[in-house]
Amino acid sequence: MSLGSLAAVRSAGVAAGAGGEHARAFHRRQLELVVSPGLPGPTEGTLITLPAQGTRMPQFQTGRALLAALRERLDDWVSAARAEAYAEQFAGDDAAVTDAELRQIDRVDSWMSRERGRGLWGADEYGIVATGTLEEESTPHVVCTYHPQLPEYALGDEGLDDETREAIDEALWDYCERVVELVQADVEEFVWSSEVATWQE
Repeated sequence: MSLGSLAAVRSAGVAAGAGGEHARAFHRRQLELVVSPGLPGPTEGTLITLPAQGTRMPQFQTGRALLAALRERLDDWVSAARAEAYAEQFAGDDAAVTDAELRQIDRVDSWMSRERGRGLWGADEYGIVATGTLEEESTPHVVCTYHPQLPEYALGDEGLDDETREAIDEALWDYCERVVELVQADVEEFVWSSEVATWQE
């Protein structure tokens, strides 16, 4: 599937559902970061596109150089993965939270953004770490370095019971871990399309 087609699928998923207008707006902006609407072709965007069959693969003299290349692409991969993870976790009939809970997340996100400068959506952070060797079982790993969760107090969450708070925090955790899985797939696809002379940290 082309990047443009994938973005269309993800955009449709982000648009689904009745609740969470603020959340969907954030994830639509994430898609806009990945695919620039002014480009002439649907497959052209800011994400790395893997070489067509018969073309020369990316070459790196060391694993360190490869790791740097992966980290350069991380923000784009995360933007696309957030949109896809949101569509899976928070939209549609199989959403992990109810529409009311998603609106609650939005209210807390808005309050945190005003009061603390950073809300829930977009607060998740990711990194890529080397494993020391370049083997099929030890490709550089994607990790979530910060999982957002509901604070102990936020304006608008006074009516949340402990069970609901736990369900929302669990859904946010699963969302981040799904982003990790999707970005890890991008990393592995890029790594195994590349040529690395030697792996050195």
